Formats: sequence, structure tokens, C-alpha cells
Amino acid sequence: MKINSIILPCLACLAQAVLGTPSDCILKDNVPASAWDHGYGVGNGRLGALSYMDQGQTVILLNEKSIFANSPIPDVPERASAFREVIKLCQEGKYDQATETYSQKVMDKWSFSGCFQPAGFVRIDFSKMGAPGKTNRKLDMRQGLVSEEYTTSTGGYTMQMLAAPTTDCIAILLQATGRDNLDISLSADRPETDSLKQEENDFVISGQASNGGTRFETRFRLIVPQGKREFRDGKIHVEQARQVLLLVSIATDYDMQNPTKPNHHNLVQENKKILDQAEKQGWSSMVRQTSQHFSTLLDRCIVDLGDSPRDVLELTTPERIKRFQLGEADPDLVELLFQFGRYCVISCSRPGTLPSTLQGIWNPDTTPPWESCFFLNINCQMNYWPVETTHLGEYHKPFTDFVIGLLPGGQHFAKELGYEGFCFAHNTDCRLGSNFRFFDPGAAGTLLNGAWATSHLLEHYRYGGDKKELAKALPMLRENVRFILSWLEEEPGTGKLITGPGNSPEMGFSYKDKDGNNKSGSISTGTTHDLLLAREVMKNYEEACRELNVPSNDPIRDKVRQTLPRLAMPTINPDGRLAEWRNGQEETDKGHRHLSHCYGLFPGNEFDVLNTPDYTEAVRKSLDYRCANGSGHTGWSSSWIISLYAALRDGEHAEKFIDKLMKEKINPNLFDMHPPFQIDGNFGFTAGIANCLLQSQIVKDGKRVISVAPALVPSWETGSAQGMCTRGGLIVNLSWTRNKIMADIRATRNGTFLIEYKGALKPLTLKSGEKSSIEFSR
Repeated sequence: MKINSIILPCLACLAQAVLGTPSDCILKDNVPASAWDHGYGVGNGRLGALSYMDQGQTVILLNEKSIFANSPIPDVPERASAFREVIKLCQEGKYDQATETYSQKVMDKWSFSGCFQPAGFVRIDFSKMGAPGKTNRKLDMRQGLVSEEYTTSTGGYTMQMLAAPTTDCIAILLQATGRDNLDISLSADRPETDSLKQEENDFVISGQASNGGTRFETRFRLIVPQGKREFRDGKIHVEQARQVLLLVSIATDYDMQNPTKPNHHNLVQENKKILDQAEKQGWSSMVRQTSQHFSTLLDRCIVDLGDSPRDVLELTTPERIKRFQLGEADPDLVELLFQFGRYCVISCSRPGTLPSTLQGIWNPDTTPPWESCFFLNINCQMNYWPVETTHLGEYHKPFTDFVIGLLPGGQHFAKELGYEGFCFAHNTDCRLGSNFRFFDPGAAGTLLNGAWATSHLLEHYRYGGDKKELAKALPMLRENVRFILSWLEEEPGTGKLITGPGNSPEMGFSYKDKDGNNKSGSISTGTTHDLLLAREVMKNYEEACRELNVPSNDPIRDKVRQTLPRLAMPTINPDGRLAEWRNGQEETDKGHRHLSHCYGLFPGNEFDVLNTPDYTEAVRKSLDYRCANGSGHTGWSSSWIISLYAALRDGEHAEKFIDKLMKEKINPNLFDMHPPFQIDGNFGFTAGIANCLLQSQIVKDGKRVISVAPALVPSWETGSAQGMCTRGGLIVNLSWTRNKIMADIRATRNGTFLIEYKGALKPLTLKSGEKSSIEFSR
């Protein structure tokens, strides 16, 4: 192993020497998308559009980030006293009764989030031009462009679609390609919404999400340079045209600064302003700007895991997936799915907007699965796992800002439970209220969803180093600590502090009561999930205070220092597995998709291979056991397992779940299937690949450890990863052959690190702007 620290304009020569050909970032198919979750989508972070075929018509699904149904959250007057009753029952070992009391008196069966709902659908009828024969569809992620080409007996037509990031509209270009002109009709609709109407040169549908939810206006403008356009029977009829440009703008009354009350903006004027700008800019300019936007962001981080055969690259994406399912290698397909996750980040998020929902920014249903809202017991967090490492750090902002916005609702919720500070229940919507979601404590009983979410505030700082952002987050971190400190209870017989009643999401357990009877429940005190998060909350607050020079005599900081040594650590079972509960309970589903007790290894950082070998081995045994019994049977669960095995430095097992997800849980358009479609698996997959290549979560002897190639998959014999980022502010270009690992590192701020490969550590100190070349023998 050798390390040479030097300052040069460019040190990419070693990495470039072994580069293959990365994925071209193009999805393609030769049949129409028969269902919406097979279609190709575009998005600019606020607006989304996705095309598919329905009853012979081309359908464009339209979404806007803030269109949510309303679902008021009722207060439960006796919730605090009921919670004390649950504590007493847990102390007595009556977990079945504690679970029942939690369900009936602490939770509220009518509490659930408002649904994320579509803005509407555009339906384009080409039937007068003849039945389509040959079809070619393509999503070019680097251009942010969907293209569809159809041939008919007398010619054909094309459709192209983008979500313009600068003009903030959806643009759709329709063109005739044969001797016949366009002869089409367009309509727009949405359930529970007014029908399409004409207003001067525009066409409009307007309405309100269910139950008094978000008000919106969707405005369409057709630009037909030549030909006829007529509005009749609720449809726009176009004849004798060579091309049609359809511009779509969506405005809502949602106010991010005051999410519980609508704003009073003029939606008509907002939409007209956007459409006027888009019309002035024109299609070609929007294509150039959108392409520049996506290509610049995607090209920040490129992975090459080997080259697929040239004839395989010529196949359609569904053909390649089917081939992969039969056991044929296709490293470029793995790269494609990696970049698809990053494409979805850019499409579904942008600073100043809400974060990605369970379906990202593409949802056709007014009552979608799980309300398509923000689930905080892993799913919404997983949506943002890949952003920092894969060089999209600014796209973490929608979630970190969202988390800070949860503070008022979480303070109200904690007070209702009889505690100080901030805590949050299972899920929420755009109004940021705290919802248990129905009355199932097994699914939604934990109070530390907010604690999990606030960990992202520190992670964003560790990568980016923005102290102004950290100072903005400090009140939330302090309130979260105040809840933990008020919630902890002394454990009878040990004197240790343990967490209050909660679940291990979303798992139930069995146990024997004091009389030896078999019982079941899901609510207990001192769950491993809760202990790990409570510990992380306090450590994060201490770190933030240290970075912001908060006085050491700060009363909350002082209380944290006194409390942490008394907080119980999770226990290890006699069989060597990390216990999910403290008192001998056993999981009822031995192959459950959630791995909440493994949180301390990933995405948390309480356990790691260098500092806590005993606990790390216990996590491994728990993970092996869960997987042997069928865990990973959903897309997002497989994604989580990839990162867990990567943290264990086990590329062989990580590869098994890379293959499992790609073979069993990916649709022809690369959407991850729970099933149904759930986008967190796409984001988790991208994070998993990144974690196999580079890790930076470990701190040893006060220094940040940068682990290069920690879990290389066996089939990745040679390859590279350019533009990956680490905590502490490093940008790494990594490459490897069968004999060595090579890396070029550039610092974006001053720091001292330990560079690590297979347990060997070497200190490296860099100032901002300095670069270092590193080489390891394999």
C-alpha cells in the first residue's frame, strides 16, 4: 500500500486508465406501455409527467408535488394517561395487554394521512391516423427526455416529452413523420374535478383534492404553427398539422411556509406567466436546457462495473431484464439501474419543494397505496440515502427542510402524550401533522420516526459542512433530545435507562407470560430500534453543539453527557444474534422485510467493523437469520439488505440481493415493485451500489475513516466509480483491476482522515482544494 499526497490540477489518469464504457443512461422498449407503472416518466422536482397507453390512446399522467387530500388529525384527550397505563403493563410483562391498550387508547383508528393525488390526465387520440404498427419508446435520462415513435400504414407520428427545470412546465411535442398530417384529438380529465374548458387561447381543468385538500389549476396551451384547431365536445381537435406543441403548467394554493393554511396566490396568473415564458422560449431551447440540467447532474457520478456484450446493449430494456433473470451477466444493466435511481432523485426532488413520496412524483390514483404519502419508519428516509454519496447533495434539501418543518406537529404530538420536546408518529402528508395511521401498533407504534428523520440533518452537514444549515437544524435537534430525555425510564433491577413503549417496525413478537402461557404482542419497552435511535439522537446533538461552539454548560448538552452512560445498550441473544427486544421475545415473522434492530449498522453508525466487532457480528447473525427465512421479499427490503451487507464488507452476499432485486422486483421501465410500485427500492438500490464502492460512516480515534472498495462484488473484476463523495468533504475517483485499487481524492474542505482498505489504515491530511493519489494492492 502506498499513498502520495500531492497538489496537481488533475490526478484522474490512473482512474481513466482502466475505465470501460459506462451505461448510456437510456431505457428503451418496442411495445407501448400497457400500464402506467410500465411507462416512462419525466420530472423537474415539482412537476411530473408519465406516458402510457390505455384503450388505444396515449395517456399523459400529470402530477404536482403538493396536491394532497385533506385528512384532519383528531386529538385524543386521554392519550397521556393511557400511555402511562401502557408503561405499567410493560413493566409487569403484560405485553399483550400493553399492545391492546396502546391500540385502543393511545392510537386513533381514524388517523391517517391525506393521499397524494394526480393533477389530471391528458389523453391523445391518434386513431384517425391508422393503427400503429412498429413502436419505439425511449427514456434518455441524460436529456431528461421521453421519446415515442409509432409507424402506421401511411406514415407515422412521434411524441417527445420533458419537464422543463427552468420554465417549470411540462412540454410535449407531437409531430407527423409520414405523408399524412396530424389528425388527432386531445382531452384532459381528473376524478372529482371540473371538465376541460377553454379560456381564451388556453384550456383549463381546475379543482381541489379530496375532503377540502389542495386547490389547483392545470392549464394547457396548444401551439399549432399550421393546421386547424377546434374545441368541441370537451376535446381539442387538431387537423392538417405537421406538429403540435402542448405546454402544461400546474399551480396550487399550497404554502410551504404555512402548510396548514392555503396561500392566496392567483393560480391563473401564475400559470399564464409560466406558459408565456415557455412559449417564448420554445421547444428547442427547453430541450437544450433540460439536457444540460440532467446531463450535468448525472455526469457528476459515473460507475463502470464492467462491459456488457455489444449485442446485449442493442436489446430493449425488458429483453435485458429477462436475460438477467435467466442468469446472464449484464453489468451495464446494473449501472443503468444505479443511474436510474439518481435520475429519479433529480426528477422527484429539488430545493424548495416537498420531498419524494412513496411513489416519487408519479401517481395516477386518488386513493393510492399507503396514501402515497411520507412514511417515516424507513421509506421516506430511504428515498434520500443515495443523494450525498453520489454527488447530489443539494437534493437532500427537500427532505432536510421538510424534517425541520415537522417541528410544530411533533411538539404538539409529544405534548399530547405528556412529554417534552418533539417526537413523531408513523407518517404524514404535506400539512406535516403527526399521524399514527390507523390503530395497529405493530405497524405504526414507534415514536422515534422523527428521530430517524432528524439523523439526516447531521448527515447533510457531515457531507456538505454548511454551519448555517446546521444552525438552522439545531432547534429541531434540541427538541428531539428533550423528548428522549423526558421519555426514558429506569429499568427495574438494572438501574439502566431504557426507552419507553414502542414497537420494532413493523414486527410482532411472541413470549411466555409469568405463568408460562404463550402470548403475543408488538409493544414493549427498550426495543433495540428505539435504544439505538435514542443514543443516536443524543450523540448527534452533542456533535452539532461541538461544531457550532455551543457552550459546554448548555443545560441540555450537560444532561446528554450525564444520560448517555446510563442508557442501556441492546442485548445479544444466546445464539449470538442481536436481540430485537430486551426480554426474550421472539419475532413472529422470522423472514420479515423490516430489519429495524439492525439500524445501528446501517443507516445508523453505532456499530461498525472497526470499533464494535462483537455487535457487528451479532448484526451479521441476525441478518443472515432473517434472510435465510425469506427477508428481502420486497424491493426496498432487498435494497436495505444490500447496504447492510456492504457495511459488513460482504460483497458476495450484497451481490445476491442485487441480483434478487433485479430479477424479481424490477418492472420493464425499471420501477421498483414492493409490489406495487414503491420508489424507495430504486433509491435504496443506488445507495447499496454506492456503499459497496465507498463508505465514510466510521470514525476511529477521532478521525473520519474513508473505506475504498469495502464490498466489491465478486463479478466486478475491474471497474471504476467517479465523482463519489464522503463525509468530511472528499470527492473520490475510484478504479480497480484484479491486482490493485486506485483512487484520486480531492478535498473540498480541510480535514484529516484515515484511508482504509481491508482493515489497513493510513492517515491523510488535506487542505481544501488539495488532491492525493492513492494505490492499494488487492
